[in-house]
Amino acid sequence: MAFLAALASVTAGLGLGAVVLRVLGLDRDITPGEHWTISFAVGFGVLGWLVFPIGIAGLLSTGPLWTLLLAGSLGVLLLRKGGLPVLGETPNAVARALLAVLCAVLILDLAEALAPPADADSLAYHFNWPKRFIADGEIAFIPQAWTGAVPLLVQMTYIPPLALGGEAALTLWTMIASWAVAAMLFVFCRRHLSLSWSLAVTLVYLTTPAVVFGGGSGQVEPKMALFVLAGAWGLARSIETGQISFAVLAGLVAGFFAGAKYMGLLFVAAAGLVILFQRGGLRPGLVAGLAFAAAAMAGGFQWYAWNIVHTGDPVFPMFFPWLGRELDFWSAEYTVWFRERLSNVERDVPRSLWWLIGYPFKATLDPLLVFEARRIGFGPFGMLILPFALLGAWSLRGRARQSRLFLYAVVCALFYAIWFFTGSSQRVRHLLPVLPLFLLVLTAAARFADLKTLHPPLLAAVGLTIIVQLAGHGIFSLAYLKYLTGNDSREAFLSRNVLAYDVVPWINGNLGPKDRLFLSERQILYYLKVPYFYGSPNVQAVVELRRDRVRPQTLYRQLKSVGVTHILRWRGTKPRSGLEQTPWLALLEMGCLRPRKKFQIKVFRSRTLPDLKNATVDVEILTLNDRECIR
Repeated sequence: MAFLAALASVTAGLGLGAVVLRVLGLDRDITPGEHWTISFAVGFGVLGWLVFPIGIAGLLSTGPLWTLLLAGSLGVLLLRKGGLPVLGETPNAVARALLAVLCAVLILDLAEALAPPADADSLAYHFNWPKRFIADGEIAFIPQAWTGAVPLLVQMTYIPPLALGGEAALTLWTMIASWAVAAMLFVFCRRHLSLSWSLAVTLVYLTTPAVVFGGGSGQVEPKMALFVLAGAWGLARSIETGQISFAVLAGLVAGFFAGAKYMGLLFVAAAGLVILFQRGGLRPGLVAGLAFAAAAMAGGFQWYAWNIVHTGDPVFPMFFPWLGRELDFWSAEYTVWFRERLSNVERDVPRSLWWLIGYPFKATLDPLLVFEARRIGFGPFGMLILPFALLGAWSLRGRARQSRLFLYAVVCALFYAIWFFTGSSQRVRHLLPVLPLFLLVLTAAARFADLKTLHPPLLAAVGLTIIVQLAGHGIFSLAYLKYLTGNDSREAFLSRNVLAYDVVPWINGNLGPKDRLFLSERQILYYLKVPYFYGSPNVQAVVELRRDRVRPQTLYRQLKSVGVTHILRWRGTKPRSGLEQTPWLALLEMGCLRPRKKFQIKVFRSRTLPDLKNATVDVEILTLNDRECIR
């Protein structure tokens, strides 16, 4: 059933996208590879778009979801024969070797897909929200900033496989969606590069640390690359042909990007500027721009309207002080605090022209904790190949503007510049959606500089990148391979790979539906089977948890007001949760809390290297006294 649900999701994505291309009349002058991959990219967005109205209507059940997948799958009849990307030439020895390595990478990714999910963000919300919606039978507003009241279009595509095929179908689907990006990148590369170079670029992408980290999990950035590639293609074809239908397609997938994450609004702006100021004058650009804008609004409006209905702010909590209304879980004062925290925690380099140029180098050579580039960055390929790309761009300077690659480069550059100067989080992986397009442009430009004297170092740069990244991919996959080939149970695997999971079996076995657990460890939320309240000052204001502002009496009353009966607390002066300990200790002394169960758990800094600088900490389950201990 898991395989069938995942397969039905794939065919529905292909079919729904094929229907859109047929309606727009864009499936004629297109190669089979482009038809299949672009159809899946568009259909992926359409699938998430359609699940939303089904969910808010309270119809998240087997019948409606199977109907959606099977009806959408009928569209595969419109796909051109020839299937997924044909090689187009006989593979030489290098191409055959690259294909063999790609098969090895597929096995590693499949191992992750067949193991229980262990990524913290996926367990906190990417997978947890679909699971919650399915359990409720409907999509409900999640009163949380940052992770709850946000665009969730990609997570909507997780609902059909999870509801119909369970967790195994969900993890297979996320892997397939990420590999669809690689297939699409390969197809695009074949227009500009040889078979061997196209395979090499695809392999570099699949083994990029950020892709290895997020591709097989619920992380949305690798999946949103589908929208960037399809949008850039539609944008280029619109300018090349003058057909408005291509602008509509570009706007639709750009809207899907915006519907998947606020960051997608930046892509809408970047692509909109390109199409507005296209070659041929203002009038054709204005007409195409209006079509693009209308399609983008249609593709992305759902979650912004949802936020307006529930908070008043379409991009909650960005404009909450001006547009928001009084809420139980948030306030204007909290928004000010949140922005200051975002600036301190999520950014490190100033927004200046100098750092616009310097950020990629610093993130690669001196990866600060804020950037997350040390473990999940973009690898060395960009820096190694950049000199060759600059030489190639210089050699093409006379005819570069006529190339589709030039438009792709402009889209990447505008997106990066808007992202950098708007003060977004400076985590490198947030740029991942444009990485495939960037790799294509960079490699194609470098190939034009492929003089005999430059050929060996260029090949060395590619080879070194693949070797280093493949080694990292292998190390990352060891835990999954060990689980699949060994005798470890599911519980043992999760204990080794999910921080604080050891408390979950006891909680699920000893607390019931009438209890409510307060905790600050979000990575175990997906596996909890009891009601809970996730306590973090970053996402809610119902329970005051900001440092130096917590008062024991207020904390106790607020916990009681939200129905909390038990608390999961990290003991010690510097708990991992970062929550201040003094109020909890004060409540213990007052008799408001009493110990229920103590655990000693292993804290690891890395899932990939679980034996690196481990420590053991004490945690405990506390019970709130039934009586009012504070007058």
